[in-house]
Amino acid sequence: MVPVISCNLEPRVYSLQEIALLQKALKKTESESGLMKFVLIDNKVYDVTDFISEHPGGQKVIETHVGKDATDIFHAMHPESAYEVLANNYVGDLETQEPKKVTESFEHDMRELRDFMQKEGWFKSSKSYYARMVALNMAILSVSVTILYLYGHTTAGVLISATIMGLFWQQSGWLAHDFAHHQVFEERSQNDAMVMFLGAFCLGFSLS
Repeated sequence: MVPVISCNLEPRVYSLQEIALLQKALKKTESESGLMKFVLIDNKVYDVTDFISEHPGGQKVIETHVGKDATDIFHAMHPESAYEVLANNYVGDLETQEPKKVTESFEHDMRELRDFMQKEGWFKSSKSYYARMVALNMAILSVSVTILYLYGHTTAGVLISATIMGLFWQQSGWLAHDFAHHQVFEERSQNDAMVMFLGAFCLGFSLS
């Protein structure tokens, strides 16, 4: 029987056959309403039916992994803050089975690389670095505004001020990019606040 959406879904054990049937049903029907969309991560089952449209990385990315083991791609592409979001979509465990041996050299190398990078702390952002960069960028803005205020009546003053302002906008865009990927703070709301400030307020791009 193919799993359908339930408002009070209790965690349980799912078989590989159930997951396979779901994936087969999704491929056959043009209308996916009523069908649950599961992904498998670390032998746990997650219902991403409602989350797909909200996924920061795009809807298509998750859709390509519906009904499949997304363990490696999830660990490789997501910060620690994503694990809390993942836990909210937990619906059960995959049936007990022998641990899958990593036979593909690419998977093996990727897992070793990730373990090494985690051990070395490469996934930890430097808050002081970003504080310095934001402060420096605001200083650039101050210089531009000051030059315009003092020498705005001259062509040279306007051109110099505009050039420095362009640098400010450029750096605001790159900083907003880092915050938008939620790679600076563990709390997504803090990253979003910085995107609002640097992106929407300073740079003027739409967040819709």
